[in-house]
Formats: sequence, C-alpha cells, structure tokens
Amino acid sequence: MLDFVERVFRADYVVLRAPGGAEALDLILEIGPVQVLVADHRMPGMTGLELIRTIRGRYPAMATVLLSGMDDVPVEETEVDAAVGKPIDSDELRFAVEQAVAASRTRTP
Repeated sequence: MLDFVERVFRADYVVLRAPGGAEALDLILEIGPVQVLVADHRMPGMTGLELIRTIRGRYPAMATVLLSGMDDVPVEETEVDAAVGKPIDSDELRFAVEQAVAASRTRTP
C-alpha cells in the first residue's frame, strides 16, 4: 500500500512514509502538520482511524483520508475528510485527496 500511494503522488507531492500508526504519529509530531494524512485503516500499532483521531486533536485543520477494505468502519463525518474503499483506484485516491484538502481549508487551524 505504501508503494502504491507513493507512486500515485510522488510527481506532485513530497511523500513521507511510515510503516505503522505509531511511527506515523511520531513523524508528524516531530516535523509538524503535513498537507494530507493518508492512513490505511489496518496498520501495525494502531488503526488508521485511531491515528487520524489523535492527529486531529493536535492539528485539527490537517486534511485526512482513510483507506479501508471494510464497509463497517465507524467513521463520524467530522473525523475524516474522505474515505476510499479497497481495492483502491488511483484516480479515486487522487479525487479523495483533493476533497480532503478542500475540506481542510474550511477549518481554522
């Protein structure tokens, strides 16, 4: 999944990678907010939703996208800006990131 996301966005974004939720959290807390957080729901250490909830507590304006192969992930509308089901289509992922960025612009940091 990390390789796929990097291939989709490397021409347009600086892509930072983390092998699990805890590492992603540490990275973001170390460097500060990023434009978009794309998190897989099933990651080692914590779920993508747990990561997004934690990051939203610190950086409420950060754009977030949740990737999931499950239909029953309990997501509140205010928790994520966009969700993408698996299998993931690169055009759908790009659209979701654009939606997330647009939604984040309406929030105050």
